[in-house]
Amino acid sequence: MVRTLNAAVLLSAWEAALHEPALRRPLVLLNAVWPDLPVEEWASLPVGVRDRQLLALREAWFGDRIETVATCPNCGERLDVIFRTSDITAPGPEAPAGLSIETGGRSVSFRLPTSADLIEAEARDPEATREHLLEMCVPGADSLAAASVKAVLEAMASADPQADMQVTVACPECGERSPYAFDIVSHIFDEVEEWAQRLLGDVHTLAMAYGWAEPEILALSATRRQTYLRMVEG
Repeated sequence: MVRTLNAAVLLSAWEAALHEPALRRPLVLLNAVWPDLPVEEWASLPVGVRDRQLLALREAWFGDRIETVATCPNCGERLDVIFRTSDITAPGPEAPAGLSIETGGRSVSFRLPTSADLIEAEARDPEATREHLLEMCVPGADSLAAASVKAVLEAMASADPQADMQVTVACPECGERSPYAFDIVSHIFDEVEEWAQRLLGDVHTLAMAYGWAEPEILALSATRRQTYLRMVEG
């Protein structure tokens, strides 16, 4: 079941996610829209599956145009990065379980990392996330040579391309073209938080002006809320 997107649903999702660790916040947002799938089940899905759904939610809530900033790795210039959600939407993993690769003269089995893995790895040691992910997703990872580890990581990326969203940006100052890694997890929550704070300010203004309760104000369409606000502000 998909829950209808409206101001009250998104505001409640923001409030619930606000008190969660950063990596659990997007799972709470997803659960708000797909309540039949508990947060822990979202956490058990491959990262690319999560991120594709977050892109879909971001497009539904705020549109397909994304604007953010980056720093040129060559000269340090601040870069305005603008792209569409379609530019970073990739196919999902067709076989998220039972994956393997031939490397170093042996067959190495692995599975795709999940949000639960990321959360656990960060809890163990934020500075060694990759090492912990390998331990959890690749049986016998500690016995692999460096070349085999590299091959497994490349196989993971190939199997779940949505988990690594990148766009190429060009620096207007030095001309350097470089990849920009887009983090949908932090980006979407920052946008939802900014929207929530702005909406709560609107609720406060209209409640003070008309004596309406929050549910009444949230039930208004965005167009009608803005029209009333313009009237209040004269």
